[in-house]
Amino acid sequence: MNYSRQREMILNYVRSVKCHPTAETVYENIREDCPSVSLATVYRNLNQLSENNYIKRIKIDGKSDRFDGNLSYHNHLFCRICNSIEDVEPFCELSDIVEEIEEKHGFAADGCQILLFGICQSCRKKQ
Repeated sequence: MNYSRQREMILNYVRSVKCHPTAETVYENIREDCPSVSLATVYRNLNQLSENNYIKRIKIDGKSDRFDGNLSYHNHLFCRICNSIEDVEPFCELSDIVEEIEEKHGFAADGCQILLFGICQSCRKKQ
């Protein structure tokens, strides 16, 4: 990828937050410092950054894609009520599950991510 000031701003923003922003959230936040940026530019650059492994894309059926600047291996918790996404550190038993799947299916896994759906602690307290 060639250098682009707008792409650098998008990357820096995604890496600086823990909220796993949507493209719209990225756009709203970098627009303050770069008023000439368009939403289409943000989408295009997020796609390029995720395809080139500078950030992670988190896909959730029926929801806008979210983006994560934390490239270390971790999993996510998604709240169905407030739509928040929280990082969760992997647990060692996951490697056993991947190993078993590889053996059973002859599949050479090169990555794995778990996305758990449910209700976060904050929303549970409100109910």
